[in-house]
Amino acid sequence: ALPIFMKKDKVQLKNNFLQAVASAGSNQTRVAEHLGVTSGAINQKINNFSWRYIDLVNLLDDLGYDVVWIKRDGGTQIK
Repeated sequence: ALPIFMKKDKVQLKNNFLQAVASAGSNQTRVAEHLGVTSGAINQKINNFSWRYIDLVNLLDDLGYDVVWIKRDGGTQIK
């Protein structure tokens, strides 16, 4: 399992996202097609990491990932 969104830095988020997409056997073009947007639009979303949370969660779900929130001090998980 990839540690997808551990850092708050946009560059790290972008890299983690691209790693998740690649490990799911997909690419930016397929993600754009899946979302019904152009490759340029998806590239801009990825570079700026400017996703709506619900869109990102749904896309990651389609790629086979769960988004999990983990409470730092207690380790409690919420999916």
